[in-house]
Amino acid sequence: MWSSGVVRLSSMQAAFYGCSNLNISATDVPNLSAVTNMLLMFLSCTNLNGPSNIDVWNTAAVTNMGGMFGSTTSFNQSIGS
Repeated sequence: MWSSGVVRLSSMQAAFYGCSNLNISATDVPNLSAVTNMLLMFLSCTNLNGPSNIDVWNTAAVTNMGGMFGSTTSFNQSIGS
């Protein structure tokens, strides 16, 4: 889907909506420099495993993260950085 920033994404709105057993094993970091919308990105991903590097994603341009992890009942990754 993304390759070490080669693909420049523009929106992640509802990108993984309803993926109930989503296992993201990619180790590269997506190029989110043009992404402003992550609305409902992982909505209803009840068992979300990864990505392990989500804490280093550059979300500086994102203005809408509303409901990004809504109904995601099993997610335990750091998003602090």
